[in-house]
Amino acid sequence: MDNSSFDFTRGNSIVSSSAAQTSSDVVTRKKSKPIKCMNIFKLTLAALPTIVFGVFTIVFTLQQDAAARATRDQDQRQADETNRRILFKEYMDDMRDLLLDENFEQNINKSLLQIRVQTLTVLRNLDPTRKRDVFLFLYESRLIRHDITPKIDIRGADFSGMKLVQSSTQVCDLSFLYLPGVIAENVIFDGCTLTYAVFESASMVGSNFLLNDLALANFQNANLNKAKFRDNQMYEAKFTSADLRQSFIGDGVYQNVDFTNVDLYQSVIGNSLLNPPPFLGLKPVILLNTRLPDGTFSIIDSRNLLMHGRAEPECHLNVTPHWNGVITNEPLNIIHFQTNVPVNMSKVEDDCFFKIDKDMTYYQLLSVQNFSRLIDLKLAMFNLFGWFGLKNPNDKDSLTMTVHFSQNKNSFGFGSSVFIHMKNLTSSFHQHSLVNMIPPTTRFIAVSLGCNTVGSNDQFCLFDQITLSVFRKIS
Repeated sequence: MDNSSFDFTRGNSIVSSSAAQTSSDVVTRKKSKPIKCMNIFKLTLAALPTIVFGVFTIVFTLQQDAAARATRDQDQRQADETNRRILFKEYMDDMRDLLLDENFEQNINKSLLQIRVQTLTVLRNLDPTRKRDVFLFLYESRLIRHDITPKIDIRGADFSGMKLVQSSTQVCDLSFLYLPGVIAENVIFDGCTLTYAVFESASMVGSNFLLNDLALANFQNANLNKAKFRDNQMYEAKFTSADLRQSFIGDGVYQNVDFTNVDLYQSVIGNSLLNPPPFLGLKPVILLNTRLPDGTFSIIDSRNLLMHGRAEPECHLNVTPHWNGVITNEPLNIIHFQTNVPVNMSKVEDDCFFKIDKDMTYYQLLSVQNFSRLIDLKLAMFNLFGWFGLKNPNDKDSLTMTVHFSQNKNSFGFGSSVFIHMKNLTSSFHQHSLVNMIPPTTRFIAVSLGCNTVGSNDQFCLFDQITLSVFRKIS
């Protein structure tokens, strides 16, 4: 057999061998798949008890923790309730002993202070129901009524969450209630008589007033954000400078209610508030400097804020107590034109005017608290206007008109002020004015007038018919 035949046979043999091997591998792989699946299944079965036990252990542990937590919470609630009960009883016992003490009247200031301190302390730890009981105790003991003395001032006391509801078995007559500056958030007054009640500067966010008599009640400067008023009788109630944003003021009887400088932004207001029925003869609500629900403002009070800016009404007194010397605190003098003062007063058309002696400064303090909404939104402007003159003037003399701004009544700094120097004054009266924005947070303004002369002692400055008014900035 030649080499080519041999090679062919050998090659054929190799091909056959390779094919046989490949076929064998395929069969082996096909057999191995069920074997692997079986092995995984066996492993899973073997591990299943362990997995089930682990899951059971975790679930059981979580349940135990939840049960333990619930038990702890329950124990804590019981402990808190016991503590509140003890605190309430001790407070009531102390108050009873104090009020029945024969020396209560003799040590009235000390006794009232003790009542105030203990009341503020215990209220921090009581639930709404017991807060109501403390409130009723104080009212029925005539300690928080402003028509009876003595009364206590419990500013900062926390009555939040309490409910006062009139029912067939519970009378809710709280006339002359005195709660200025308290914290009374989410309180409910339902069907109560609250005539002459005082809630001035109280924090009453989320409070609810339903079917109450609120005649002559005082809510000035109170925080009534998100409060609700429904079907109340309001006669001359005062809400001056109160915060009533996002509140609901539904129908009711509103007569001459004062909403001066109130913030009603984003509130819902019933028609009977803005438009009382004319056939009932009701006086309308007072809306001055009021921020309305849509963000606009009502009429701005543009009256003169200065007291006695004219000398004429007090001419017979020769002085006015409404202007005082910065250094001497003496009242400002008034001069009659017949005293032979060489000043042409024909433009003023008055017989008297104010006199400022050489190198003297006089001032008057004004409150602008009723413009706070406008001021804090940077929309408040002022106009200080008057007639001014000078006796024996020269080109170096001047009269300085200054407006100082402050958040507090007794704290004015020169850094927060604007002024104008009026120079070249003549013996005739001339008009001068100072117009500027009122800085945010301003609550008080001091107007000062200073006479700056360099000549003889016979010189003095004159002014009359001076006014200061606030108006809204035109954007």
